[in-house]
Amino acid sequence: MKDTFINRLLVNVLGIPGILLLLWLGNIYFALFIALVIVLALWEFYSISRHRDFQPHKWIGILAALLISAMYYFGIPIGPVVLSGIAVTVVLSMLAEMAIDRPGGTGNIAITVYGVAYIPVMLGTLIALRQWDMVVG
Repeated sequence: MKDTFINRLLVNVLGIPGILLLLWLGNIYFALFIALVIVLALWEFYSISRHRDFQPHKWIGILAALLISAMYYFGIPIGPVVLSGIAVTVVLSMLAEMAIDRPGGTGNIAITVYGVAYIPVMLGTLIALRQWDMVVG
């Protein structure tokens, strides 16, 4: 119990000022931080899904997540590009499933694509919001 309190205290004392500093610095520092958070969250999502007997394609999902993060950073219009990126993720996942030939391929593809559509698209908006003054101004 005491260890969790100390860990939480350290995260609060060091983490919150660190995040505020990165937010204040903005630009590439904040974008890289959010990209790291996206990769870690996606990795955790895929690890959790493995406990449910799915085997998502982690590296395909992470590559797609990093590309989506870069699109948010550079101000590329997200709508058509994200849809194209998700379509490419589906195709790459299908090709990987055909090469591996394991049971539950449809579920594996679905979890891979859902992870990409859920985590990087949603968390990536933080990058776009922070970059708003760079694009508009």
